[in-house]
Amino acid sequence: MAKVDYKIYPSLLDKYQRLLDAEPGTDEEEKIERELLDAVNRVEQGPKVYADRGTCFNEIVDYILSGGESGRKDVEISRGVWSTLCENSWEFEPGEEPLRQREVYVARMNGFEFTFDAEFCESVAREFGPYAVPQYLCKGTIDTEWGKVELYGYADEIVLDKVYDLKTTTSYQFGKYERGWQRLVYPYCLVESGDVPQIASFTYLPIVLYGGTADEPVINGRMYREEYTYDHAYAQDRLRGMLGSFIGWLEANRANIVDEKVFGGEKKVKQTND
Repeated sequence: MAKVDYKIYPSLLDKYQRLLDAEPGTDEEEKIERELLDAVNRVEQGPKVYADRGTCFNEIVDYILSGGESGRKDVEISRGVWSTLCENSWEFEPGEEPLRQREVYVARMNGFEFTFDAEFCESVAREFGPYAVPQYLCKGTIDTEWGKVELYGYADEIVLDKVYDLKTTTSYQFGKYERGWQRLVYPYCLVESGDVPQIASFTYLPIVLYGGTADEPVINGRMYREEYTYDHAYAQDRLRGMLGSFIGWLEANRANIVDEKVFGGEKKVKQTND
């Protein structure tokens, strides 16, 4: 691949979109810009319970699709029965019928432990069928006014000519991800690189999770669909415009950026105190 001038993944574009949408001159705009700069610099944020819960759920779906293999070394997954995992959860009086045992997946990450309802996890995995390719690295280049940009990132699931992304959330309204950039970046990369001849659609699958509390320890969920038809020429035009704006912001903030990768490099520059 020819040398590229910038390397950008869609989460950066999502954060930059939030910055564009923020009211100018507000504390919120300042906060979003600081978060964007931290993301560009790959500042480690530490464990976050909701983010790690979402990561664990995605990993369980991939675990099911791959027949019991985990792709991440930092996530430990097991399948079991809830009554045996929590001995005192289902106590009952003599003569009463015992409660039905509940099959679950347990995932551990960063010191957190999450227990998910197995039937729900498996129902989500069935959405993709036997031909799903999970966590596929998408890469493609695009020429912009600033030079050549490499776009990259991992698509959650690819099924033939369709791309899917799982989004765990606490609430959902249709159209929540309309301004997200994964729906253009991943299909563009797949087509531009020649990995897939054409992409028909990109679908967000928002998963509203509930449970995981003292009253209801097992996490369950409700799944929604947000599907977008993919058009390659449209995606190319939109991406060029957005990248032109974002790279302008990067260049304006170059003095505050310590990570080489976004400028076409390969590794992070260590910050030093003069």
